[in-house]
Amino acid sequence: MDIGGINDPVTAALVLTPIVTGAVEAIKRIPRVALTSWLLPFLAVAAGVAISFVWAPELPWRDEVQAGAMSGLAAAGLFSGIKTIAGK
Repeated sequence: MDIGGINDPVTAALVLTPIVTGAVEAIKRIPRVALTSWLLPFLAVAAGVAISFVWAPELPWRDEVQAGAMSGLAAAGLFSGIKTIAGK
Protein backbone atom coordinates (compact mmCIF):
# COMPACT_ATOMS: atom_id res chain seq x y z
CA MET A 1 0.00 0.00 0.00
CA ASP A 2 1.59 3.27 -1.08
CA ILE A 3 0.87 6.11 1.31
CA GLY A 4 2.43 8.91 -0.63
CA GLY A 5 6.15 8.37 -0.51
CA ILE A 6 6.98 7.82 3.14
CA ASN A 7 10.70 7.28 2.97
CA ASP A 8 11.67 8.19 6.52
CA PRO A 9 11.28 5.90 9.56
CA VAL A 10 10.29 8.79 11.82
CA THR A 11 7.50 9.87 9.48
CA ALA A 12 6.31 6.28 9.17
CA ALA A 13 6.30 5.94 12.97
CA LEU A 14 4.27 9.15 13.27
CA VAL A 15 1.67 7.80 10.86
CA LEU A 16 1.61 4.31 12.40
CA THR A 17 1.31 5.28 16.08
CA PRO A 18 -2.49 5.77 16.20
CA ILE A 19 -2.99 2.66 14.08
CA VAL A 20 -0.86 0.58 16.46
CA THR A 21 -2.72 2.04 19.46
CA GLY A 22 -6.02 0.94 17.95
CA ALA A 23 -4.68 -2.49 17.02
CA VAL A 24 -3.39 -3.16 20.54
CA GLU A 25 -6.67 -1.99 22.04
CA ALA A 26 -8.58 -4.27 19.68
CA ILE A 27 -6.38 -7.23 20.65
CA LYS A 28 -6.93 -6.45 24.34
CA ARG A 29 -10.71 -6.60 23.87
CA ILE A 30 -10.72 -10.11 22.40
CA PRO A 31 -12.40 -12.23 25.09
CA ARG A 32 -10.05 -15.21 24.93
CA VAL A 33 -6.88 -13.14 25.05
CA ALA A 34 -5.67 -12.82 28.64
CA LEU A 35 -2.80 -10.34 28.76
CA THR A 36 -1.08 -9.00 31.81
CA SER A 37 -0.21 -5.32 31.79
CA TRP A 38 3.54 -5.91 31.55
CA LEU A 39 3.07 -7.70 28.21
CA LEU A 40 1.28 -4.80 26.52
CA PRO A 41 4.40 -2.76 25.58
CA PHE A 42 5.90 -5.86 23.97
CA LEU A 43 2.64 -6.47 22.13
CA ALA A 44 2.65 -2.83 20.97
CA VAL A 45 6.20 -3.10 19.59
CA ALA A 46 5.43 -6.41 17.86
CA ALA A 47 2.24 -4.97 16.37
CA GLY A 48 4.12 -1.85 15.26
CA VAL A 49 6.77 -3.87 13.46
CA ALA A 50 4.17 -6.11 11.81
CA ILE A 51 2.03 -3.18 10.70
CA SER A 52 5.05 -1.25 9.40
CA PHE A 53 5.96 -4.12 7.08
CA VAL A 54 2.45 -3.99 5.62
CA TRP A 55 1.95 -0.23 5.64
CA ALA A 56 5.33 1.06 4.40
CA PRO A 57 6.82 -1.61 2.13
CA GLU A 58 8.97 0.88 0.22
CA LEU A 59 11.30 1.32 3.21
CA PRO A 60 14.34 -0.92 3.68
CA TRP A 61 13.63 -3.67 6.21
CA ARG A 62 15.85 -2.09 8.89
CA ASP A 63 13.95 1.17 8.62
CA GLU A 64 10.65 -0.71 8.81
CA VAL A 65 11.73 -2.43 12.02
CA GLN A 66 12.89 0.91 13.41
CA ALA A 67 9.63 2.64 12.46
CA GLY A 68 7.59 -0.21 13.90
CA ALA A 69 9.48 -0.22 17.18
CA MET A 70 9.20 3.55 17.49
CA SER A 71 5.48 3.51 16.73
CA GLY A 72 4.89 0.65 19.18
CA LEU A 73 6.72 2.42 21.98
CA ALA A 74 4.98 5.70 21.16
CA ALA A 75 1.60 3.94 21.14
CA ALA A 76 2.27 2.39 24.55
CA GLY A 77 3.32 5.76 25.94
CA LEU A 78 0.36 7.53 24.36
CA PHE A 79 -2.10 5.06 25.87
CA SER A 80 -0.41 5.21 29.28
CA GLY A 81 -0.37 9.01 29.27
CA ILE A 82 -4.04 9.30 28.32
CA LYS A 83 -4.98 6.72 30.96
CA THR A 84 -3.05 8.67 33.62
CA ILE A 85 -4.57 12.00 32.62
CA ALA A 86 -8.08 10.52 32.58
CA GLY A 87 -7.52 9.08 36.03
CA LYS A 88 -8.50 5.51 35.21
